[in-house]
Amino acid sequence: MTILSKIKNGVRFCVVLTLPIGIYQGNPDSTNLSIGAYGGAGRLVAFVQGCDGTTKKTVNSFADIGGAAYLAMPPGRNSPFVVGLRGGHFGSNLQLPRLHDQNQQVRYTFDYLNPNVSLEFYRFGLGVGYVSRRVPMSYGSDVEAGSNLSWHVRLTVFRGSYLLMGYNESIPLVSGGGSFDLGLGIPAGKAFLFNGVCAGQYHSVGFLHQARIRVARRVLVDASFRWALTEDVLEYGGALGLVYQFGTNRH
Repeated sequence: MTILSKIKNGVRFCVVLTLPIGIYQGNPDSTNLSIGAYGGAGRLVAFVQGCDGTTKKTVNSFADIGGAAYLAMPPGRNSPFVVGLRGGHFGSNLQLPRLHDQNQQVRYTFDYLNPNVSLEFYRFGLGVGYVSRRVPMSYGSDVEAGSNLSWHVRLTVFRGSYLLMGYNESIPLVSGGGSFDLGLGIPAGKAFLFNGVCAGQYHSVGFLHQARIRVARRVLVDASFRWALTEDVLEYGGALGLVYQFGTNRH
C-alpha cells in the first residue's frame, strides 16, 4: 500500500470548502472544487504621530471585492493536497494626514492575485501562497506596504472545533478582517462560527466575528464583521460571500 493510499484510507479528510476567512468546516464529503465571490465595505483610520507626541488622524471609507477557487488534487481522489487562487480589488478615496500641513487626498487602489497550496487533514492544515502585490499594512502620511506572503495554520482541538491563524488570506482582504487573524472556530448546527482577533490594514487591533451557513447542499453563505476603536472612532469592515461546491459525494 502506497503512502498516499494510507493517507486516503487512514485519515478522515476534510477539504477547505471555501476561502479561509477564519472559517473551516469539518465535513466527511469530498469536494473537488469550490468557488466563492465576496464583497464588502467599511472604514479605517489613517494615523500619524510626531516626535513631540502630536497626533492627527483621518477617517476613510472603502469598498473591496474578492474571489477564491480551491481544487483538491488529483480531483475525485479525496486528496489532502489543495491548490487555490484568491484575488481581489480594494479602493478608497484616502485622506492621508499631514501633521503640519493640509491633508493629501489620493484615490488609492490595489489589485492582487494570490496563488496558494495547502495540505488539509481533519486534525490539522497548513498552507502558503504568494501575493502578486505587497499588501498594505497601515495608512499614515503614506501607505505602508507589508509582505507578499500568505499562509495559515489550523489545528483541530475538540469535536470539529479548531484554532486557526492566518496571514493575508481574508477575502475580501480588508473588509474580511485584515491581514492577520487568530481565533477559534466552532460548529453550530448548519452554521460554523469563528471569533478571534485581527490586525493589519486598520490602525488598531480588532475583534473578528464570522459565520458560514449552508443554505443548500452545494451552496454556502459567509458573513464577516470586524471592529475596533481608535481614539473613540469606530473602525469596521463587513463582508458577505456566496460559495458553490462542485463534485460533492456522500461517503
